[in-house]
Amino acid sequence: MKAGFSLQYKASPNDKIVTLPNLITAAGILCIVFSAVNLYAGARMDAFYFFLAVIISDFLDGFSARYIETKWPGHGISKFGEIIDPIRDKGIVIILFFLNVWMAIAVVFFESLSVVTATRVRKKAGKHVVAVESKVITAVQFVCIGILFFISENFIAISIFSSLIATLSLLRFITYVRLLYK
Repeated sequence: MKAGFSLQYKASPNDKIVTLPNLITAAGILCIVFSAVNLYAGARMDAFYFFLAVIISDFLDGFSARYIETKWPGHGISKFGEIIDPIRDKGIVIILFFLNVWMAIAVVFFESLSVVTATRVRKKAGKHVVAVESKVITAVQFVCIGILFFISENFIAISIFSSLIATLSLLRFITYVRLLYK
């Protein structure tokens, strides 16, 4: 995939806070908390189920925002949603701290750089830009995190998947840097 290929749309985000996509995102944030609490309590399967709910919310909020925006322009994408969606996406790192602390620290570092760079890309472009590569990276990271729930005793496997997740965060940052200077 060529860096710079991106989904771009020029929508005027509305000022509404209570929208269907935002409610879905908020439910995802709540599921992150429940997943982390269950991990802390040692209930790995319950934590995994809440993690799956987070993944589903990630798909549904974006899908519903774009669908509503195409049917009723100005009603699907909100300024508030553009803030809380990345918070939910990055909030998954809370779960990672219970699975592998060092990997979580690396992911926080690279994801923070990615958020800053992506924001600069969007300001420069004058429209909402989402790199397709970033979506693919997120999907692969979700799969890897899901696998971490089941390999808690295998140090080598944990190290491999943790390194992959952190490396993917670095690749997301590189993708947005390339878009910024394109």
